[in-house]
Amino acid sequence: MEDTVKNICKNCSKELLGEYCYSCGQKIKAPLTVRKIILDTWNTITDIDKGFLYTTKMLFIAPEIVIGDYINGKTKPYYHPIRYLLIWASISVILNLYFGIFEKTSNEVTSLYGMDDNEVQMQQMQQFFEGAENFFSLMFVILVPFTAVASYLFYRKRSINYAEHLVLNAFFYGQQALIGCLILPMLVFVDANIYGGIMLVSMLLYGFYYAYVFKRFFKISIPRATITGLLTPILGMIFFYIFVFLLAIVVVLIFIAGSKLF
Repeated sequence: MEDTVKNICKNCSKELLGEYCYSCGQKIKAPLTVRKIILDTWNTITDIDKGFLYTTKMLFIAPEIVIGDYINGKTKPYYHPIRYLLIWASISVILNLYFGIFEKTSNEVTSLYGMDDNEVQMQQMQQFFEGAENFFSLMFVILVPFTAVASYLFYRKRSINYAEHLVLNAFFYGQQALIGCLILPMLVFVDANIYGGIMLVSMLLYGFYYAYVFKRFFKISIPRATITGLLTPILGMIFFYIFVFLLAIVVVLIFIAGSKLF
């Protein structure tokens, strides 16, 4: 009886004839153990020929290969773009919290705009950054569809659709979070007077990485790649704020209509 149970697919209940079920494609796995989970996780992250670190390396040296392979169905060597983004975004949040970057940014912004003497404005700014701490990693994911719209508009005549632009932008934001992690040491140890300058440099780095990806992937000129690379994240943010504004209007109208009914 035991042998019979082992030779039945647990997904579709068909008889097993090999490593994969002929009916549904389910891979036949050994019994799950804690050791196997740890080993699978470690191998997924550290495999230099596929997985997380391989994806990280390739997005720096040959992003056009990663993106091209992934949108053409060759996904096995690479980490899933959204999972990849979430991992680097989460690492970025942890490092930002550990080194107190959110608090330092809040202080720098209040000083830059002369809010030091206005207690109400300072409290509002602190509340804003406290909220940013909670949703910082999610912001990377939320911005992906909006920057995908921007990059799609710039390259709508190319043979990739909006869904494929989502993949491109998810990988980009993953690398952006990584670049942010690499810049963090400078933000920790530099003088507050040049903090704003480093933040500006980091924003330019994000834009230039976009340009690098566009240049390699779309095979375009450096000037065009640079212009669209710098404008894509800016337009993405604008589209996001327009969406939030329109959503707020809809919520207010629904609230007003609901209050009249009751």
